[in-house]
Amino acid sequence: MEILLAAESQQVTAWPQRLALTVVVLIVIALSVWGMYRSYQRRAAVELPVEPRPSDFVADMAVEGRYLGTSPAADWMQRVAANGMGAPGNATAAVGRAGVLMTRVGESDIFIGIDQITDVWVGRGVAGQVAEKDGVVLWNWHAGQTALQSGFRPDAADDVMHLAQASQRLLEEIE
Repeated sequence: MEILLAAESQQVTAWPQRLALTVVVLIVIALSVWGMYRSYQRRAAVELPVEPRPSDFVADMAVEGRYLGTSPAADWMQRVAANGMGAPGNATAAVGRAGVLMTRVGESDIFIGIDQITDVWVGRGVAGQVAEKDGVVLWNWHAGQTALQSGFRPDAADDVMHLAQASQRLLEEIE
């Protein structure tokens, strides 16, 4: 008795339907990517009335760390892309009499004037980025009529409270 093992592949009988389904899936993916790109571009095109960095800004205190981002005050999970505030990265946060300056590596500086800041506190995160409990200094501020929240996470744990206290003293001085 002889056993013959033959490897036969199944014939694809519905290849036009499979090809059509593949094309439809690719079109849906392409439209989704295009929609996300357009949404980001639309959000980035919004110009918020932010103050420029004063030429005579003098820092009373500076801390190395990471700029986490800026979000609308009502929704800490959404990132504000306007005015280049959407890119997180390594930065230095400096507190001076004029306000808070975040100098970012490879991005434009973010200056929050003392008259724009409404509150300073320590929390967990902002703009969808989360750190350890009480590991992020958060500034609530206004750019025109838009309420915003910016977050900074210092490299050293002790600097969290030092930065928050320096910012809070700054607010108390103007009241």
